[in-house]
Amino acid sequence: MGQTSPARSPQGLHRISKGKTTMPAKKKISFEQKLVNLEEIVQQVEDADTPLEKSIALYKDGIALAKDCNETLRTYEEEIHILQKTADEFTLEPFSAVR
Repeated sequence: MGQTSPARSPQGLHRISKGKTTMPAKKKISFEQKLVNLEEIVQQVEDADTPLEKSIALYKDGIALAKDCNETLRTYEEEIHILQKTADEFTLEPFSAVR
């Protein structure tokens, strides 16, 4: 049998046969694209025609992607809480200054 070339998974990791993951791709994926990828994963996992082994691999990818999105949201939420209005302009204070 010939070797197949690695395919890219939704979150930018390279996949080799049997769901094994290699090093992450260097290209950074936007938050919005990660959400689109996560939705695609959910659709594939919910599809009754998706083989069990592939569903498990997709589920793992989805969990990692969801954690990454959650961390991004948490970071921005902290920034929003720090943003304070002073007079007619906005200033951003370091997160460590607010406690």
